[in-house]
Amino acid sequence: MIDAARWAAEQGWSDGRLGVWGGSYGGYLVLCALVEEPGLWSVGVDLYGDSEIAESYRHGDRLGRVDLHGMMGSPDDPTRAEAYRRGSPVYRAERIEAPLLILHGRKDRRVVPLMSERMIEALEIEGKHHEVVWFDDEGHGWERPANRRTGLVKVRDFLKLHLPEAPEG
Repeated sequence: MIDAARWAAEQGWSDGRLGVWGGSYGGYLVLCALVEEPGLWSVGVDLYGDSEIAESYRHGDRLGRVDLHGMMGSPDDPTRAEAYRRGSPVYRAERIEAPLLILHGRKDRRVVPLMSERMIEALEIEGKHHEVVWFDDEGHGWERPANRRTGLVKVRDFLKLHLPEAPEG
C-alpha cells in the first residue's frame, strides 16, 4: 500500500496529496500506514480496524482469533510477543500526522470496540486530530441502510474537508 501510494504521488496527474481508507483488515492497514509513513498521507479513514492485535486476539471472536493465530501464533508465546507489539499501531500513535476518522460498531465481535477505544485514547494523549463515529446498533460493518448512509456521508465530508479538490491550473 505504501509503495502504491509513493508511485501515485510521483505521477504527473497527482498533486501528491493522498488519503488512505479501509475497513476491517483494511482499517488496520490504514492505521499501520499512518504510523509507518506519517508524512505520506493527507488523511486517513479507519472503518472498524484493529489497533492492538494481541488484545484483539484475546477479545475478538473465534474466527478472527484462529486467523490471527495462523498468521502469527499466540501472543502469549514469549517468542511472538514483540511481533505482536510491533504490529500494533496503537503503540506508535505519536507518529500519526494526518487527520484520522474512525468509525466502529459498538456490537462488533470480530474487532471489538475496545480496539478503537484504545486508539482514540492514544490519539487524545498525543493531541492528534481525529474524529469518531460510533454506531450503537451495528457489529462488524454496517447492516442498516441508514447507518451505511450516515457513515458514507461522514467519510465524504471528512475527505472533502481534509483532502479538498486541488485548484485547477
